[in-house]
Amino acid sequence: MISHEAFGALKERALRIGCSSFTYLEYESVKSYDVLADSDSLILLAGFKPEADIRDLQWAAKEPGAVIAAAKRGGKETLVTFVPESWKARFVKSGFNEFGILREYWIRQLKASYEPKPACEPILLSEAEEAAAVSQSCRLQSREFFGETRESIIAWMTGCDPQALAGGSRHETVLACRNGSRMIGIVSTSLYGYDGKSGPIIWIREVAVLPEFQGEGYGRALVESALQYGLDHGATRAFLLADDCNTSAIVLYRKIGFEPSEDDVQIDLVYQP
Repeated sequence: MISHEAFGALKERALRIGCSSFTYLEYESVKSYDVLADSDSLILLAGFKPEADIRDLQWAAKEPGAVIAAAKRGGKETLVTFVPESWKARFVKSGFNEFGILREYWIRQLKASYEPKPACEPILLSEAEEAAAVSQSCRLQSREFFGETRESIIAWMTGCDPQALAGGSRHETVLACRNGSRMIGIVSTSLYGYDGKSGPIIWIREVAVLPEFQGEGYGRALVESALQYGLDHGATRAFLLADDCNTSAIVLYRKIGFEPSEDDVQIDLVYQP
């Protein structure tokens, strides 16, 4: 068990090394991990990522060899996130495959207003289990989409989610669209970047629609509802992440006005013995 204080020191040293997966890493995600290496040139933490059902390696290094060796040690399927693009070929040659390629998408200037049809409204805490079921129905429809649990949705809605806390998010909510009284789609969203010169950003964190209702316009309604929610709370820009292989979602996002970043790409690779 890593203490909160020890993790803070590890992260501070990791970010000084240069290349690492520590930039957005939070204590709650790795507090039960084992420390495999801790030096001025190499930091390695290994543990289990339950939502992906996989061994996970968090790292900071000056060159890829030690990270590759640690991932392959023990012969278990192992995830390595935030691999630099210049290192990818070395990893692939060593037996790694793509787990996900997550790219930033932005709307740099929101429209004056959005008119989603149907309009989607914030859910109640008592509806968290139903929202989780919608999210879980889309598990692995795209790489790295693992779905939310009732507990994680409640943590998000109550401002206790580690990512939200670390990023200074505000106004966390989950909006839902319905067919009659049935919840058929959700979008979790929040605002951050209040200290930025360009104004707050609405973050589209997750979009999920029950499979039998996909392709009927509910995804667009959810995203546009989130954008309007952002406008209502002062947002000027919008941000989301999408896997390069999730072509249907990317087509939708681009129709709404999101444009991909050519530089801000998260390369996650997996070793499969």
